[in-house]
Amino acid sequence: METAKVLFVDDEEDVLLNYSMLLEDESYDVITISSPEEARKKLKQDDIAVLITDYEMPVVNGLELLDEAREISPGTIRMMATGHIEKEILLSAINSGNVYKYFVKPIEPDSLMEGISEAIEYHNELGKAQYWISKRKHYVDASSEMEILQTQLDEREAELNMILAELEESSAKQKENFKSILTTLAMLIQIRNNTLFKNGQWVSKFGVTLARAMKFSASDITLVHIGGILKNLGLILLPDAITEKKVGMLSPPELQQYYRFPLLGQQLLSKLPGFAKIANTISYVLERYDGSGPLKVGGEDIPLPAQIIVLSDDAFRIIHSSSLSKGSDFQYGKTYMINHVRKNISKLYDPNLAHAAIRYLSTKTSAN
Repeated sequence: METAKVLFVDDEEDVLLNYSMLLEDESYDVITISSPEEARKKLKQDDIAVLITDYEMPVVNGLELLDEAREISPGTIRMMATGHIEKEILLSAINSGNVYKYFVKPIEPDSLMEGISEAIEYHNELGKAQYWISKRKHYVDASSEMEILQTQLDEREAELNMILAELEESSAKQKENFKSILTTLAMLIQIRNNTLFKNGQWVSKFGVTLARAMKFSASDITLVHIGGILKNLGLILLPDAITEKKVGMLSPPELQQYYRFPLLGQQLLSKLPGFAKIANTISYVLERYDGSGPLKVGGEDIPLPAQIIVLSDDAFRIIHSSSLSKGSDFQYGKTYMINHVRKNISKLYDPNLAHAAIRYLSTKTSAN
């Protein structure tokens, strides 16, 4: 296996020298760079396992560099060293997945080495996940479209089960580190299909806003937040022929497979410690208030956090598709969604939820 590369970025040369001296006996390559521009080039050229950057640098601060690194090299585990940063900014970066871990200067050597060791292990897990997800087979012996889809589905399930087995083992070692598993799952979705990842991020943010407006409990807001991020987990098991089409364009065999994705996601999450309620929530993401979804579950039998995710997902699709069709006119897409919700009160959506969504959309002025 190739030696893991750890990249340090700091505008102070003496700090970089200290890092090199401290880690000279470790079993990974230490690279030190004082310029964010040179760091960008290095991220493009090499497979960097871990990036640790200072926060306070001229021209580009640490968070800006980490944000760019996420685009350049998604598999690189991003960490930050800081002497001072506003708590709200730091928490936002951590919660969005842009910062895996941070260190407060001056950094304790043991803390630094432990953090790097954990990050490299995490990077290796992601590498295995990417390998299995990107692996493809040719189905030359398949005799029908349904057989091809089922074979691909079985293969994807086997791949994800292997990844989840590794996650379970890892989580036991890390004392069931919920956040670590959540970040890994979110990155699995991003690696497999970045469009699904962006959809989940938007749905989560929009849904949390509605949940707060309806004065949900903190635990239910958390279900909306994480459920939105992971709602597409089951979709990454499906063949590309399904996930890359609009639902209305799917053939009957493809539609049959598509309807399975919420339960596939539930099955995967239910195997992991701490994810039982989230697994239950995402199992309802195709259900409708009038019971017209695949499971024929309706009304109060659908948990409200799941209903919020459903409405938020509809909002994403309607607002974005309508905006694009009108030259990115967000106002048009928002108005279209408001009218859609009004027409479907007590049909697709719980009345209280529908009215909360209309109130929020009526005051929202731009797309996020």
